[in-house]
Amino acid sequence: MKKWILISLGIVLLIGVTVFLSFIFHLNGVVDDIQAQGESLARSTPIKQVDEVDVYYGKEQCIVVQGKDAKGNPLMAWFINGKSEVDDAKKLVTRKSVVDTLKKSNSKIKILHVTPGKEGAKKFWEVVFLDKNEKYNYYYIDMYTGKLISTFLLEKAA
Repeated sequence: MKKWILISLGIVLLIGVTVFLSFIFHLNGVVDDIQAQGESLARSTPIKQVDEVDVYYGKEQCIVVQGKDAKGNPLMAWFINGKSEVDDAKKLVTRKSVVDTLKKSNSKIKILHVTPGKEGAKKFWEVVFLDKNEKYNYYYIDMYTGKLISTFLLEKAA
């Protein structure tokens, strides 16, 4: 009887590990697909070297490719519904600047991600962080001015 219980537990554990590993491999595949899609889209722009690919999930999915042109100038390209826009990244507020400013104003936050986003004509950084009370904060910071566009707060799920 004890032997059957151990065998059953072993089988359940094996199935659990298999499902977990399948999920991890699936997520890695999604990340690789997004990277490949961003690199493919960048070919239609002056970007010759892709440094980073991000996806913003707003009203419309936006793929943002950061990279450099043939002369090494930093560019940021936005792709929504088959349309693209390219910005000179030197004219935009940097991710590092946004992070440094937020940490300077409150050193006790834990930044979870900083993603470029676009809604209509507005381009911004979406910053998600946990505050000292472990509440999720979403800050939207204008990419051209560095000013706060909007915020919202979510309670941590129990």
